[in-house]
Amino acid sequence: MQINTDDSEERSIDLAPLLDCIFLLLIFFMVTTTFKLDRTEHLDIPLNVPRVAGYEQSSQEQQTKALTISVDRRGQYFLNKIECGLVDLHRILRKDAAVNPERKIVLAGDRLAAFEQIAEVMNLCHLLGLTNVSVKVERGE
Repeated sequence: MQINTDDSEERSIDLAPLLDCIFLLLIFFMVTTTFKLDRTEHLDIPLNVPRVAGYEQSSQEQQTKALTISVDRRGQYFLNKIECGLVDLHRILRKDAAVNPERKIVLAGDRLAAFEQIAEVMNLCHLLGLTNVSVKVERGE
C-alpha cells in the first residue's frame, strides 16, 4: 500500500463553525443575563410631601449643594437617597457640621411619617449646630 506524502496540498482549519458557536453563546448569555442596578444611585424614595399655598421653590443650584434628609412613611431615614439609620445620620452630620456648619439641610418627610421622627432629625441638626434647615413641601392648589 502506498501512502501519498506529497505536501503540495495546503491544510487549513475552517473557523466558521467555531465562530457560529461563539456567537450563539454570546447571544444566549446576553438574553439570559439580568442586570442589577446600583441601589444607591437609582433609589427613588416614594415621598408624599405636604402641600403649602404660596410656596416658592428655591433655585436648583441651592438644592444641589444641600444635604437632603428624607423620612419615608415607614420611618426609615435617607441621606441624599441613601438609606441610613439614625446613628449613621448623626455620625455623618457631625462630620459635616465640623467642616461646614452653614451647610443647607433639606428635610423631606412623607405626610404619613410620624412627626416624632422628623422632630428627631430637626433636634439632631440643632444639637450639631446646623441652623440652615428647611422643610421640603410642594405647592398647594
